[in-house]
Amino acid sequence: MGLQAFRANARALRRAGTSVSNLAHQTRLGDQCSATRHPSVPKLPADLSLYDGITAHAKEYYLFEDELSLLKEHGSEIAAAMGFPRRRRRDFPPPKEWKPARWGDADVGRWNNGVNGEEGLAAGVERGWDVVELGAGALRKTAHLLTALADTLPPTDAAPITYHALDLSFPELDRVLGQMEEGYGAALEGRVACVGLHGDYNAGIKVVRSGTLADLTRSSEEATPSTPSDDAASAPGSPLSANLVTPAMEATDLPSIAGHDDLSIADEVDLKDTRAPAVETPAPTSDRPLHFMFLGSSLGNFAREEAAPFLKSLPLRQGDTLLLGLDGRPPNDPEGKKKVEIAYNDPSGYTKAFEEHGWDVARKELGLEPDDGIEFVGRYNEALGRHEAYYRSKRKQTIPLSNESVELEEGELLHIEWSFKYSLAEALTMFEEADLRVVDSWKAPNSEYRLWLLERPAVRFAASPDESRVARSLPTLREWDELWALWDHITLGMIPKEMLHQKPIDLRHICLFYLGHIPTFLDIYMTRMTRVTDGKPTHPEYFKDIFERGIDPDVDDPTQVHAHSEVPQREEDWPSLDQITRFRDAVRQRLRKIYADTHDGRQLSRFEARSLFMAYEHEAMHAETLLYMLLQSPLTRAPTKTPEWETLAAHWAVEAEAAAAHGWAGILDVPATRVVLGHNDSEGDDAGHAEHEFGWDIEHPATAVEVAPFRASALPVTNGEYLEWVRAIGAMPALDERSAPASWVRVDGEWAVKTLFGAVPMHIAASWPLMASRDELAAYAASRGGRLPTEAELRALWAHPHGPRPAGLTANIGFRAWHPTPPRPAVRDTAGGVLHGHNGGVWEWTDTPLAGLPGYEASKLYPGYSADFFDGKHYVVLGGSFATVPQIARRASFRNWYQGNYRYAWVGGRVVYDA
Repeated sequence: MGLQAFRANARALRRAGTSVSNLAHQTRLGDQCSATRHPSVPKLPADLSLYDGITAHAKEYYLFEDELSLLKEHGSEIAAAMGFPRRRRRDFPPPKEWKPARWGDADVGRWNNGVNGEEGLAAGVERGWDVVELGAGALRKTAHLLTALADTLPPTDAAPITYHALDLSFPELDRVLGQMEEGYGAALEGRVACVGLHGDYNAGIKVVRSGTLADLTRSSEEATPSTPSDDAASAPGSPLSANLVTPAMEATDLPSIAGHDDLSIADEVDLKDTRAPAVETPAPTSDRPLHFMFLGSSLGNFAREEAAPFLKSLPLRQGDTLLLGLDGRPPNDPEGKKKVEIAYNDPSGYTKAFEEHGWDVARKELGLEPDDGIEFVGRYNEALGRHEAYYRSKRKQTIPLSNESVELEEGELLHIEWSFKYSLAEALTMFEEADLRVVDSWKAPNSEYRLWLLERPAVRFAASPDESRVARSLPTLREWDELWALWDHITLGMIPKEMLHQKPIDLRHICLFYLGHIPTFLDIYMTRMTRVTDGKPTHPEYFKDIFERGIDPDVDDPTQVHAHSEVPQREEDWPSLDQITRFRDAVRQRLRKIYADTHDGRQLSRFEARSLFMAYEHEAMHAETLLYMLLQSPLTRAPTKTPEWETLAAHWAVEAEAAAAHGWAGILDVPATRVVLGHNDSEGDDAGHAEHEFGWDIEHPATAVEVAPFRASALPVTNGEYLEWVRAIGAMPALDERSAPASWVRVDGEWAVKTLFGAVPMHIAASWPLMASRDELAAYAASRGGRLPTEAELRALWAHPHGPRPAGLTANIGFRAWHPTPPRPAVRDTAGGVLHGHNGGVWEWTDTPLAGLPGYEASKLYPGYSADFFDGKHYVVLGGSFATVPQIARRASFRNWYQGNYRYAWVGGRVVYDA
């Protein structure tokens, strides 16, 4: 419901006649559910004491109490996850035998402003933080988070955190800021300054985007306080609303959006032209971290199709966050329906009194006498997942307006608001459409209410509603830019210069080779594309001689290796990093020119488009290869802020318990079925089949395979399960770095799991999927009386109604996390559908040796791509890891491979059994 759902600009209020002009077309309460939008009464300011009666006494209104409890109990966790300092929890570098703490590491202060951090003790404090709440909110809730934020900092002369309360109602800002000063001023002093922003969502977001929040704060401090009249205070843009008489806590009147200064984005009147654009908006120019708060499930008052575009419009940069309160769909049963309905119409009548007071205000604004001819009613629409609030006419009546009279029949409904509820699947879909990544979430124990902490992902890939499209056409220039941003983040941000000439894995080249290999590969293919127009390699041309092809030697005998480029043997003979980056930039510019030519009317042939497709996926695959190499080095820099492992682990444990109780865990029976491996995409058919999805030679042709019944583990083997097995067979005393999985490391005598952030203790990573060789996982499976699945069996499992989905809504792919996560089985969603499980973010081994499908044709564009590995030692792996780009992970025909005894790739496995 939310208080701001009943606030409106006075000028919008005076147009109420246009909002109720066609009341005769309203749907009656007893009618069938309809998706038709009801004409609305604009939301009105009501006596705040009535609303306080709901939050203070109507315990059935669980949204308020549950959100309050979550903020009260988890405020410090939320503050840490938002990136605020952990000064009082850890001020010193912990011992880290495998990956020692370095200057600027998270553990020594890069992210927590510790004394050893590269930014110094006060860098973050001097820069400060901005917290913007959309809607002034309820003091009792917001204060708990603000005090948690304040607790992360020592007091200073100038508070480093500024809390900006954005609201349309000036009196509400006055009330909230005044009570904040009175009740919490001492706790916030020197840490958090509170400022009011008087305006609507559009105006507030525009100010944030402009980077002028700090300017508004300074101007309000310098202004002379004045108290607006009640009439003036109701309208944004009032010249009297520049300041409030609340010491150190000021309200700034925001400029109105041209043409829309009298509308709130939350109004129920038609706002198609006033809402924020659906496209992503530019980030603010200030370098202060920014954190939005949007609590009270106020997003539920948006139509579903409008929610994601609004969230996407928020000007968030990397490191900024959004704390979103969102109510979930209740269980799809009578009890769930009842819980929602009494929450919005409590037995004691607090909600009814509040809502019906709004009708009295509306009549007064319309110049009508008080009348009791309506009553408040509500219902929960299970099909649409929303609570619907209405005024119902108690008799046939006429409402006289200035332009026309409105006839209401007895029982006729007048729409107040809809409050949409979001199932887990609906919420995750919305976040994906809004280009937001889930950092963490906190769920109320007795309802589906959640606090979601969201951020713009550091690595972003364009969402594709039509997954079949991702490989069917030429990669867009935006997709190239996203991939290049990822590549540069890895190569220039995570590899220190002293590591460039090192081999984290002996079976691979030095790191510097890959920095040159990627642009060289792209340049070679562009040269082939443009040969008919005298295309020449980018300077220096000799790069193609040393960087064209890497190595994949035999693990047992590294001298056995396929054809590859001859690389320099001495460090001084390699090109410099500067030479390579200049070459990279020239190659990228060459590609941009090709795309620019297509805008000028030049059509790319399918051969040319396939060449660029290959170069794109080649770079994406090498990004993952380079990352699993970097995992093996203690010098690798962390990719992002270190996750809050202990908090995440606690949440994972709760999720696992719920999934085990309500999901399809354990063993799944897979019936006899037919699956199709691969797809049809022969290079030789390019001239006649422009509609074929692009792929690699190993994916062609589409091949139907009959699969016999079998049984399969719903989840892959975890680190904890493998560790217990090692103990059970008595192999623990002899376990060392050579015999343990390469993803493990011993720290202080205890086994831990390597991550790009350093070693993670086994009590946290035990629930993650084991990343190991096929040989290691096959031995474990055999000890359980099972085996690894064949390629066809794994595909059949992934098509099972209750099976996992390697690239589904919950899957850990495309850098949704920079580490594995606990796998989950499929569960029944509260919307009624199946929310499919995932494997935690790893490829999966099969027991199928790599070979071409019947009718295989070796690529002419990339000779040896797959044929060099038909040796009986390489096995098919399927799916994708947390570092696999969505384009690859979502293409069901994609077939990857590694040698069965190769220990370093991010591949897991599950046990299957003969039926």
